[in-house]
Amino acid sequence: MQFGANIIGYFLYCILSIFSCSCYSQNVLKGKVVDKISGEPIPSASVYISKTSVGARTNAEGQFYIGKFPSNNFILVASSVGYNVAEMNLQTSKLPDELIIPLERRANELNAITVSPYEKNGWRDWGDIFVENLIGTSPYARHCKIKNHEALKFRMRHKDSTLLVDAGEPLVIENSSLGYELRFDLQKFSLTFSDSGNTLFYSGHPFFRELPAKSFKEQMRIIENRKKAYYLSLMRFMQTLFSDSAQNDYAIQQLDGRNIFNVPLPLKKSDSLPAFHLPAADTVYEMGSDMVNIKIIMLNERSVTSQATNNKIISVSGSLAVGASVFSFSDQQISMYFTGRLAISIYKIRDRSGYIGFLGSEPSGNALMSTFELKKNEAINIYANGTYSDPSNLKITGFWAWWEKLATILPVDYDPAQ
Repeated sequence: MQFGANIIGYFLYCILSIFSCSCYSQNVLKGKVVDKISGEPIPSASVYISKTSVGARTNAEGQFYIGKFPSNNFILVASSVGYNVAEMNLQTSKLPDELIIPLERRANELNAITVSPYEKNGWRDWGDIFVENLIGTSPYARHCKIKNHEALKFRMRHKDSTLLVDAGEPLVIENSSLGYELRFDLQKFSLTFSDSGNTLFYSGHPFFRELPAKSFKEQMRIIENRKKAYYLSLMRFMQTLFSDSAQNDYAIQQLDGRNIFNVPLPLKKSDSLPAFHLPAADTVYEMGSDMVNIKIIMLNERSVTSQATNNKIISVSGSLAVGASVFSFSDQQISMYFTGRLAISIYKIRDRSGYIGFLGSEPSGNALMSTFELKKNEAINIYANGTYSDPSNLKITGFWAWWEKLATILPVDYDPAQ
């Protein structure tokens, strides 16, 4: 079984971006962005909902107004040149009367230089590698341009062969293939070089702006490119887990040592769920939630269902072998815990040319492959809009490690039917 790319991707496009993309509220959020120390207002600061095109700029008094929200939870991001990015988890049903967002000034760059100096010719020496890993090498990446690359600063940490990249302002990336101008608040970028495969981690918040098409033909091309990008996306896979059609386009197997076990699709939904750790046999756990159904898929593919009661205690009976997969559900969230790796087969892919060029050879079989591996002893939460948390907990290899870059991402409210 071939899983393709050596490169490992940890993706953090939208930290805990857990709102539903299907319904927006028309409440008004008003607030003010201020300097954390002086309390003075910060004019022209950007305030936006991460991974959408919904946002505003502050006026001369640091005030902003936003009148369109997703129906559940969302991440509000505030940024301004010279300040660290601030993010806040908000609920549409519990919006404050007025939100005060303090921004902290960025650390003096001279302090950073004394620890690890910036590369004098960083963009010349490392720009191509940075673009390949942040924007990607897909066919769409060829039509992307970083318009303010002079804001990037590169440092090489020689003790562990890690390239670190910082940006003094949001990156402005023009993607003519998908018809967006992407403003990306880069929070972290690290690329560790190794003979066994490079390890990539980057995090940040994207904000989308539609680019006007120059002609009807170009508009049709953009629409088709967006549909193709969506079809191949990790976002679509995670959205599909909430439907009954996942088995039509995907297959999931659990790899535990030399053993391979099928995870049946579709995953059956239950009423509600909390996040949880994989339970041991015959153990009682406090879940922090009322009535909840848990589906446990054993290595021998037997399913065991356990139920919480109103006293918020769950009891799981039966012997859970190492390698069991545990899933629990609500309409908006899936919690998933597994040991070993999950291998996802992606079917019905017509054009593999870009990925084949990256690999240097034809992938075996009829499907493209990716694997998931948990880095921490805790579940990941997948949300109905196709995002997940904690992204730093999920190690991704194979096709999606190559594909999921800024050249291919779409807003979480993208609808291919529109």
